[in-house]
Amino acid sequence: MTTERRRPLRTDALRSAESLSAAAKAAVADKGIDVSTNEIVKRAGVGPATFYRRFPSRKVLLETIQLEGLDRLEEQARAALDRAETGKVFVDLLVALASAQAADKVLSVDIGRAQ
Repeated sequence: MTTERRRPLRTDALRSAESLSAAAKAAVADKGIDVSTNEIVKRAGVGPATFYRRFPSRKVLLETIQLEGLDRLEEQARAALDRAETGKVFVDLLVALASAQAADKVLSVDIGRAQ
């Protein structure tokens, strides 16, 4: 199996990708999973071509930000395991999951039904 080597993103491209992610999170929180690509692009302050250079579809963007949120939860879980007894870890993880879902609506939706 080969690994694909990618050049790091230029500063402006990274900023655009971050803007799109933040805009998508806010748009899903405000309007739900069916928010349009045009709405996300408008909120991000970028053009449609910038969107499609970074993401082949709205669904891929939503999957990407959902996975980023799950990665953050995984980091919290690993940190909790290193510092607390089992019962407290379980409670801490439930609180972290509930808090994350309340703060980041993308974690609470079924991306599979996105078009």
